[in-house]
Amino acid sequence: MVKGAYATKQKELIHNCLREHAGGHITADMIHAHLLGSGARVGLTTVYRHLEKLVNEGSVIKYSGPGSAGASYQYLGNPDEHREHYHLVCLNCGRMEHLSCELIDEFCAHIKREHHFLLDSLKTVFYGYCDACRAEHPSCEK
Repeated sequence: MVKGAYATKQKELIHNCLREHAGGHITADMIHAHLLGSGARVGLTTVYRHLEKLVNEGSVIKYSGPGSAGASYQYLGNPDEHREHYHLVCLNCGRMEHLSCELIDEFCAHIKREHHFLLDSLKTVFYGYCDACRAEHPSCEK
């Protein structure tokens, strides 16, 4: 098999896995396990290399987890279609969820209008503690 054809097939498999998980967050390890489970021979280093290329192209967003948690990735497809894209991340369990809120949109408009600063919604993450972690660990309430 031609080396370039193998790499193209691997990239296609990684891309397909990301599309299958569109709208959610997935780690490189999860992608690797998914591919191995489907019988594909793709190394973890290859997964990371292709993810970084897709991040640089703008079709995938990379989020770094709090503390020692690894990065997760989200497939966007066309980044121009996803302008307002905020996230909440729990500092305790690392759970990440999308935030769609008119008040946040108003806040960002205020920052732009009054402070002459445009926030990048694709990179804006709010850190705190989810309800489950606050219930299990009352010390999270600070």
